[in-house]
Amino acid sequence: MAIAGAALYLLVALTNPGIVAVDDFRLMERFLPAQRASTSEIIEGIGIRSPLVPLLHVGITRAALAVGVEHPLAQLHVDLVVVGLASFAAMLWAALASFEAYDAAPRERHRVVAAALLGFYFIAALFFTRPMVEAVAAPFLALSAGLACRYWARGTPSALVLSVAALAVAAMIRPQAGVCAIVLVLLAAWRRRPRDLAILIAAGLVATALTGLPDLVLRGRFHESLRLYVAFNVAQSSRFGVGPWY
Repeated sequence: MAIAGAALYLLVALTNPGIVAVDDFRLMERFLPAQRASTSEIIEGIGIRSPLVPLLHVGITRAALAVGVEHPLAQLHVDLVVVGLASFAAMLWAALASFEAYDAAPRERHRVVAAALLGFYFIAALFFTRPMVEAVAAPFLALSAGLACRYWARGTPSALVLSVAALAVAAMIRPQAGVCAIVLVLLAAWRRRPRDLAILIAAGLVATALTGLPDLVLRGRFHESLRLYVAFNVAQSSRFGVGPWY
C-alpha cells in the first residue's frame, strides 16, 4: 500500500507540474530557473512570508542544476519529486504513529485506511507535490500530531518535545499552525504530570527562540516574518472576505 502510494506521488510529480493556486506561481518565479535564482532577491522581496520555503526550493533546484538538470521545467519536476516523496514519507509515519494507543486489531485496520487515504485520496497526491507553503508545512504538522499520539500512548516526554519541535517548524512556515500548541498543553495537563507540562513549556520557549533566529539572520529582526504576517492580516483580512481579523 505504501509503495503504491509513493509511486503515485512520484508519477504526479513527474507528469503534472500544474499550478494549484496563484501562490504556487509566485513562488516558482523566485526559484526558477535555478540559473538565475538569487537568494538575496528572495529575502528582500518575500514580503510577509518566511524566506525559508523559497530558499529550500532554491537549494533543491540548484542541486538539480549541479548534476546537469538545466531546463526550468525539469528542475521543477525534481523539486516536486523531492517535496512530494518527503511529504509522503513524513505523513505516512505520522499516520502510523497516530494509532499506537489502539488495540492490535483496530490499530492495524486504521493504519491501512490512513495509508490508503494518504496515497490514493484524489487531491492528496496533487496537493502534497506542490511547492506552496501549505504543502511544505503540512508534513511537519502531521509529524507533530503523530508524535503527540506517541506521547499519549507511551507517556515519553521525548515524544512531546519532538512534537513541539515539529509544530514549531510548521508554524514557522505557516503561522496558523501554531494554534495547535493548545492541544499539546491539554495532552500534558490531561495526563496530570506536572513534570511533563514543565518540559512542554520549556520546549515551547526554546522553540520560540530558535524559530526566530532565521529571521534575525536573514532579515535583521527577530521573528520579522511573523510580525509582518500578523500585522498584514489584522489590517487587510477583510480584503479576502474574512472579517473581523480574528
